[in-house]
Amino acid sequence: MDKLPKGWESSIVDDVAIRIHYGYTGKTIENGEYKYLRITDIQNSAVEWEQVPFVSIVDKEVKKYLLNENDIVFARTGATAGKSFLITSLNVKSVFASYLIRIIPDLYKIYPRFLYQYFQSPEYWSYITLNVEGAAQPNFNGKKLANIPIPLPSLPEQKRIVSKLDALFERIDKSMALLEENIKHTESLMASALDEVFTITSRRVSISELIEKTKNINPKQNPNQEFTYIDITSINNKTHIIEDPKFLIGDDAPSRARKGVEYGDILFATTRPNLRNIAVINKSYKNPVASTGFCVLRVKKGVNSDFVFNCLLSNEIQKQITPFIRGAQYPAISDKNLTSCKVPALEFKEQNAIAEKIKLLRDKAIKLQEEQQDKLNNLKALKESILDKAFKGQI
Repeated sequence: MDKLPKGWESSIVDDVAIRIHYGYTGKTIENGEYKYLRITDIQNSAVEWEQVPFVSIVDKEVKKYLLNENDIVFARTGATAGKSFLITSLNVKSVFASYLIRIIPDLYKIYPRFLYQYFQSPEYWSYITLNVEGAAQPNFNGKKLANIPIPLPSLPEQKRIVSKLDALFERIDKSMALLEENIKHTESLMASALDEVFTITSRRVSISELIEKTKNINPKQNPNQEFTYIDITSINNKTHIIEDPKFLIGDDAPSRARKGVEYGDILFATTRPNLRNIAVINKSYKNPVASTGFCVLRVKKGVNSDFVFNCLLSNEIQKQITPFIRGAQYPAISDKNLTSCKVPALEFKEQNAIAEKIKLLRDKAIKLQEEQQDKLNNLKALKESILDKAFKGQI
């Protein structure tokens, strides 16, 4: 921690808390008296209490786990480890789940919003990053939470800082909300353009009639040969571009690296298809091979690949595949399910014209979204800078 301003003290979370403890381990029920707040219920620094399930809990346990205003709950495990939520304007009765840790602030020592805002600061997140355990399943336990260092000014100064932050962030948050709305609007316009393709004609053709059969390969049969492996994480599902393929030798290829692909092929992720991990191979990769998590679509001669690609991105295709989705933990469809879907039956010339029109729209949309995202990132960086200064006594 940097040198503190005059009158400030160096403290730790444990010194300003009445209690720090883990949540309740219980089962959710359809109806009950007490809500059951979980990590997954906290999204974008907010909780939709209507969506939070009820829990089965005996009366003698309620007092120990019942949430109160000014409590701060802290995610101790998973991708959100380190994220926190300040309980305010609580109009329901709720306990909290075991993957959360509750901090009950000592109001004689710390203003809860001051502590919560510190939990958003760059200094705090640097500490979390350095001390979190586990790569696959990050974990940050209660003992570590209790020992997080915090800069501590007087209570009046804490309240002044929070008031200043609130005023500054109100303007920034409004600008950020507007930018996010603009990004969503651009995405909506693009989706409408894709869906309009299906209104051009009532004639339909199955995707299976537009594509050729592809072959599986086994890179391990060539253990020293270099391959380019494309898996689902290689695809940016916002821009639908392959951004991060992996380069490996055949001997190191994972068991899922089996689908032979080539330039111009369309990849459609059949696991969690609603996420639309879809892309066209538009580069000449060295010995490319794709994951079995993709359906590979190689169009026949006389079919425009971009036309088929645009159809696959549409909400209309999502509607067609939804009845086929199976599996709760890993919802998926089969290649056959996808290729049985129907798209507009158009002549090659018409396909070309539509593909070109949508390409122009997409290029404009991507450019606009990138501009909006850059502005959004700049505002996020500004907030971080303000938080950094706030906890050094510089605002």
